[in-house]
Formats: sequence, structure tokens, C-alpha cells
Amino acid sequence: MNLVLDQNLVLAAGAGSGKTHALVTVALGLYAGTGGRAPLDPARVWAVTFTEKAAAELRQRIADRALRLAHRGGDLADEPDLARLLGERRPTAGEWERIARALGAAPVGTFHSLCAQLLRSFAAEARIDPRFDILDERAARALFERAREETLLALVGTAGAARRLAEELGGLQEVRNAIDALHARLAEEGRPPRSLLEGFDPIAAQAALGDACGALARQLPAVEALDHPRLEPAVEALRRERGRIGACPVAAIESWYPAAAAIFSVKPGNLPKAIREPWQAALAAWGSVQGAWAAVRQASIAADLVEVLERVDAAYRAEKARAGALDFSDLVRTTRDLLRDDREVRREAKRRIAALLVDEFQDTNGVQLDLVRLLAEARDAEREVAPAGGCAALPMEPAIFCAVGDRKQSIYEFRGADVALFAALTAQARAGEGLRLEALGYSWRSRPDLVRFANGLFSTLLAPRTRPFEVGWFEDEDPLEPKREETPTYRGRRAVQLLVGEAGLGAEARKEAEARLVADHVAALLASGMEIEEKDGDKWKVRKLVGADVALLFRSMDAAPLYQRALEARGIPTLVVGGRGFFAAREVRDLGALLLALCDPRDRFASAAVYRSPMVGLSDGALVRLAAADALELARHGDGCAVDLDEADEAKVARIGRLVRRLSREVDRLGPAEALRLAIDHLDLRPIWAAAPRGDKVVHLEIVG
Repeated sequence: MNLVLDQNLVLAAGAGSGKTHALVTVALGLYAGTGGRAPLDPARVWAVTFTEKAAAELRQRIADRALRLAHRGGDLADEPDLARLLGERRPTAGEWERIARALGAAPVGTFHSLCAQLLRSFAAEARIDPRFDILDERAARALFERAREETLLALVGTAGAARRLAEELGGLQEVRNAIDALHARLAEEGRPPRSLLEGFDPIAAQAALGDACGALARQLPAVEALDHPRLEPAVEALRRERGRIGACPVAAIESWYPAAAAIFSVKPGNLPKAIREPWQAALAAWGSVQGAWAAVRQASIAADLVEVLERVDAAYRAEKARAGALDFSDLVRTTRDLLRDDREVRREAKRRIAALLVDEFQDTNGVQLDLVRLLAEARDAEREVAPAGGCAALPMEPAIFCAVGDRKQSIYEFRGADVALFAALTAQARAGEGLRLEALGYSWRSRPDLVRFANGLFSTLLAPRTRPFEVGWFEDEDPLEPKREETPTYRGRRAVQLLVGEAGLGAEARKEAEARLVADHVAALLASGMEIEEKDGDKWKVRKLVGADVALLFRSMDAAPLYQRALEARGIPTLVVGGRGFFAAREVRDLGALLLALCDPRDRFASAAVYRSPMVGLSDGALVRLAAADALELARHGDGCAVDLDEADEAKVARIGRLVRRLSREVDRLGPAEALRLAIDHLDLRPIWAAAPRGDKVVHLEIVG
């Protein structure tokens, strides 16, 4: 494997193949000087990945290896990949120490963080305030929803696009859903709402409808002449509607279209040939009218959607401007537009970058790819790029760019991600078009039998494809060779088992049977006394398998409750990670109510929710007496229960009242997570949640913390 950046490089890195290690090796080689090039200042080596967590890990891994080399006097005995990369060059301990110290200025981050850095540097050119805030996803969502609701409320009050959309799509909620989906997609793709009208031609659609209506009108005399009992109702209805059918203005079509649909619902069936042929000709003409009418309506709906989207988008931009903030999509899109349109800014940005390393390239979208092309553009000039055009034609500077990714790990359409972009890049490298392709061919993570099984399975499922969005299998880059040695604990143990259920069941019965089959298998595993290995510092220890070691993966979280019930029926507690119902779960709602009460102990609704939750478990009678005494607010009970209740209920109110009074004074200092941790410990909620009938409690605590 050649990791020298002597030309632009694409690293194909399967799961567990050590891609982060390889990327760190490339970065260290650039800092130290490889391929005959001088050492690069870490501040000029830009490393981009997709999450803040991954960026922090990448930075830490670079620093750890540089410091280890410094402490070992530059000895590369434990760094064979880096030694090959450096060739004859052997940096001293002092050089590695200087590299480690300089890493504080190294731009290692996400696309969003590095775009924010560029925008603050060129705020005047971008016409934005350099002190802008960055909206996280939740804050951006809340701001967008407010702008959307205010806009829709203003629009549906009058006849126009929003009201027509509500009628066409089946209600205002469907309009909201369409706006949300289109806004998110357009934002990630860096396109304005009006771009949705590309491909729609209302004039051509109207002309096609006119032609189709004319063709139908020419078939009607022959249909009226047909004489057959099965057609009598249709022919009679046709004679009644004859004067209207065929008129082509939109308003006229709306008047006769339902009647025509009813008339032409009669199928040819077993009609005699002499009758069947003219009826089939009329049906074909009616089919053309249906298609043309649908095209006209689609163009009309698209125009209405764009009109509403533009109004919502303008309102959202105004909200962000008032808040002095940009969302994640703004960061990338604004930076792309600035670099594309202002060649002086692009020249300066390029001057700052001596190497550009991009991790998880399979998850890039078109706007991010444009950014990469602009920053990696050949250094001899800044070429003009049309605002509506992409940057794919820009030539890249040789030996400046390294992309790491795996087509097979693409997150489908995550933030507009398009796996075809990485597939095209690897195809370019495979063809030697200014890029070199290197495959990381070893699996360091998984058991050998599992790696061999995956190779065999995916080489069949992912055979070479012809369409760009399909993920293919290439024998020269995709198979992995296992490097992990099988230990005595796992030797002879099957890595893959296939559970075969009962044949001949209906869909619902089959799902339930499969859940029972899996639950029985898990129960058998847990009862078997099977041993597994667990990392303990630098060593591995052997222990018995427990429930927390077993994971079930689903194509859809809709299946999770079925398996939860099957497992819990066998006494196996469960933990749900990533279920769509997280914020609707009882435990999360209870903690939300408690947090509201901590922020405002006079909140009657939050106080009542806390009383009725398992955190307090107040009886209905006690809750009624508190309400009758106008003493629902937890603020009333900071010194003990202020209302005469049964002894048990009085103790519960006093306990929660004192806790809320104490934590409400400290919540600003502690922060919400720490305040909730203290409340959970004080109220001893973990065993209460553990005893609840559903088993997805622990994950809630993890996320709160």
C-alpha cells in the first residue's frame, strides 16, 4: 500500500480496515516531509470529516502518534507504514515534538466548522457579520417551523397557492410535510426553490392536453353507435355528456372529467370483437387524456409549491438574519458560493491550503464536492465558474488531495449524500485520470470467518453495476483479508448462523414467528454459559455472555416492539437505541416535566406531571386536594407539604418539593444534565425504570447524561 501523496489519492477503505490509521499516517507524512516534498506546516494541511466526534478523534490520534514518536526519539520500529512513507527520511525527536506542538493550529474539523472558519475570515466579501452564531439542528428546526407556520397561516387565509395545495394534497399537514421535505433537500443540495420547476413545461402540457382531448372527441361518435348490453349505461351517459367532453380549457375539463372517468370505467372484457376494438380505441384516447391532465395538474402543483416554498424560505432567512445566525446548510452553501463567485477569495483560500484530506467521502453531497473542487483547484489560475453550473470541470492541483471512503458504507441520502460522487471518483482513479487508487485490504477488527463470509456474500450481492447510484463490487479493492487472529475462546465457534422459520405463514404471522425464533435463540445463547472476550486496558479478559452483549439490528424500527415483547416474555430485558418514539417515551416525558419544574417551580402543568409520574407517584385523591387548595405548584412545598394529605402522599409532596427548591436554585450553575442526574440519584429512579414493563430505559439515561 502506497500512502505517499505524490499524486491525488483515493483510499478505498472497507469496514475495520484501519482507515483512520491510514489517514493519520498520510497527515504525519505530510508534516514530516514525504515524496521529495518539504515538510508542511500542520496549519496548511486541512483534514475534513463528518462529525465533531470523528474530528476530535482524528486530531487526538494524530497528536498521540506524534508525541509517541517524540518520546521514542523518532524511532519508527512500531510505525512500519509511516517508515515506508518517509523512505530514507527519519525526523528527529525534536521535529516530532515541534509537529505535536503545532497541531493546535491544524484545521481538523467538519465541513461545517471549516466553512465557518473561512466565512469569518472573509465575512466582508460574503456580506455577513463575522460574529454570526451557528444554529444546531434542533434550533434551526424550531426556527424554520416557526417561519413555516407563520407563513402558512398568512397564506391560507386568502385564496391562493397554499389553499390550492391543501386541497390538492389532502390537507394542511400534507402541505407541511411536502415543504419540510423539499426545504431540507434543497438546502443540502444548495439549490433555490425555483429549481424545482426544471422539467415542468406548463405550456407544453396544456398543448398535449389539447391534442389528447381532440383525439378523444374524434372517438366519441363511434362509441355512441355501439350496441351492447354491457355498454348501454356508458353509452347513455356519454350521450348526456357529449356536449361537454372534449372541451380543453382547464375549467371546462374539471366539469366533465369525473363523468368521463365513470363512463370509461367499463373494461372491454368479453365484448365481441366488432365492439371491443372501437371501445379499446376510446379507452386508449381516454388514457392519453388522463396522462396529459395529470401533467397539467403536476405543473400547477409544482408552481404552487415553489411559490409557497419561496415565501417560507424568505421568512426563514429573515428569522436567521434577526438572530444573526446561520444553519449548517448555510455554512456550506455560502462558502461554496463565495469561493465560486469571488476569485480573489478563492486565490487566498487556496494559498492557505497545501493539502486537503477528506474522510468518509462516500457521504459527501454535491455542494461539498464543489467545495473540494474549488479548494483543490490547480494553483496556476482561478477559473470562472457559472453560478448555475457545478465545479466538476475544474482541474485539480497534482498531489494535494486525498479522499478516504467506502461505497459500501454510504449512509443513503444522509444530508443529501450521493454515493455516486465517490463511485465516480474511484472510477476516475481506477482509470488513472489524475488520481491513484489504493485499497486498504486488511480487516483488523472482525473474526476471520466473519470476514470471509462477508466477502462471499457481498461479492454476490454487489456484483459490478452499470448505473452510477448502484454500489458495485470490485475484486481489486473490495475483498478484505482477515488479520485478527482467532483466539482459543472463539476457535471452532460459528461466526454466522442462519435461523430458518416455519414455512407457509402469512406476513403478520411470519413476523411474530420470526420474533419468537430470535428470542428463543437469544435465550439459548444467554443460558449456554458462552464465554466472550472483553478489552480491559491493554489486555483481554474472558467473561460470560450477558444480555448487553447481544444486539438486534432492524431494517425499520417498526419491528422493534415485536421483538421487545418476545424477549421480555422470556425474561430478557431490552434497550432500544434510536427508536423513533424516544421523545414520546414515558421516562423522557417525565424528565422533561421535571426540568420544566426546575426552571419554573410555579408551573402548574409541569408540577402536576411530576406528581403523577413514577418519580413521585402521588394518588389521584391527593392531586385533587392539591388542586382544590390551589396548591399544585411545587414552589408551594419547598419547606414541606403545605396541604393536609394522607401521611404517605404528604411525605411524597414534601420530598419532591424540597428537591425542586434546592435544584431550581442551582440549575443555571449545574446545567440541565447534571441537575437531572442529581434528581435521578436522589429519587432513586433507576430501579423504578428497570421494573417498568418496557425495557428501553437505560438509553434514556445515557442520552440525558
